[in-house]
Amino acid sequence: MITNWKNSYWVRYDTDFDNAYMLRYANSTVDEEELEDAGYEKITRAKAEKLCAAENRRIAESPAFAGYADNLIYPWGWNPDIDTPTWVDRYIVY
Repeated sequence: MITNWKNSYWVRYDTDFDNAYMLRYANSTVDEEELEDAGYEKITRAKAEKLCAAENRRIAESPAFAGYADNLIYPWGWNPDIDTPTWVDRYIVY
C-alpha cells in the first residue's frame, strides 16, 4: 500500500539545558500520538536538522558539552541497543 504520509519531527528536552535532547520522527498518526504522550514537541524538519548540526558542532568544537543530544533523527521506537540503521539520509536514520 502506498501512502502520501510525510514524516513529522519531534524533540524532547529532558533537562533545562539546550544541549540535551532526543530527536525522533513519526511515520504514522499512531506514532504522533505516542510521541505527544511521551512528552515530545512537534518541530519542523529544518529545526530538527539544525539541532543535529548544532550537536555535530559541539562534538567537533566543545566535546565537554557534547554527547547529551542526538546528532541524528531516529524513528519512534528506535532502540540503539537492538536496532541497526539500514541507511542514513542526511540526518535521518531509516
